[in-house]
Amino acid sequence: MPVTQATGLNITDELLSSTLYLLAEDFRDNLHRSTALLDVHEDVHGKGQPQVEGGTRYIEPLGFGEHSNATRMQTGYEKLNLTVADVLTPAVYTPAHVTMPIAISKDEEIKNRGESAVISILDARTKAVMGAMRRNLLRKTVEGVDAGGFADWATLNGITFNTGYLEEGAPTTQTNVVGGVNKGTYSAIPGWQNQVANINNSFNANGLQALVDLRVETAAVSSSGEPHIWLASRQGMKNLKRSLRSFERYVDEAKLDGGRMIQMWDGIRMETEYFMPTDAAVHTAHVISFYLLNLDDIHFVFDSEGYFDVSPFEKISGEYDVRSANVRLYGQLVAKHLGSSGLAYDGETF
Repeated sequence: MPVTQATGLNITDELLSSTLYLLAEDFRDNLHRSTALLDVHEDVHGKGQPQVEGGTRYIEPLGFGEHSNATRMQTGYEKLNLTVADVLTPAVYTPAHVTMPIAISKDEEIKNRGESAVISILDARTKAVMGAMRRNLLRKTVEGVDAGGFADWATLNGITFNTGYLEEGAPTTQTNVVGGVNKGTYSAIPGWQNQVANINNSFNANGLQALVDLRVETAAVSSSGEPHIWLASRQGMKNLKRSLRSFERYVDEAKLDGGRMIQMWDGIRMETEYFMPTDAAVHTAHVISFYLLNLDDIHFVFDSEGYFDVSPFEKISGEYDVRSANVRLYGQLVAKHLGSSGLAYDGETF
């Protein structure tokens, strides 16, 4: 009598890989945090854009001077002033490179025999990896804290970190180094000094005016239109909501909604950002309650194979009976104009 043998579908590397590409479009799990900055960045530039092909440096030309001088013409025979100067200074950004594996062992495939069971494992691990990479990239960008592997990515937080793009000093006094270009060297140039508002630990007294100040000052020097997003700390958003409560009149056909959360401030989308640098034990000088960002002037650049790029599944060579695929981020946060963005700090207390 023949021995009964267990059988199962052969799940090829190609099947795992093609399934992974589909799952990578939907990465949500119970560790999820809002990733509004990345979402709006995709709305403004497109998914994985702006994009470059290879390279070890990203260069942004910064205009800091006048090329030539005017000559007053009275008779038409005046000698022209031909004194000219180069107007561009390069900001140079070094790309950061991070990978995370998605792996499944042969032992797991045997114990979870059947195509759907293995795909369920792949589904869970894909969501975990994709979600972690988005959160950790955002945490490094917004807060400046490296959760592991993201140390080479730049940060907006120029209060805690002297290479952060946006700092708390008044314009003309900022001295951080961005893209290798010292802000202090060009302190008189409004485009290389970000806007600042001090809420001074009293949102009730100073919060609304601080947001108005940021909005006006960024508009006054912007070379590329309106900012795209406000990022608010959780407490900052609560304080803003509390300040606006008496003015709210949201009405539809059936009811007055006095508790509707604002999503716009002065025409610009506002989102609560989980990873705002508000931990006073870490960010001891000041805490940032709001960012106002123009994503035309401060944005990510990604390699063409570096925006959550997923490699095919392959068997790991050597002693391991494991198949894995890698998820890759290769790019950098770059800035070409700082005056059209800004921050408001110390707004956690009402």
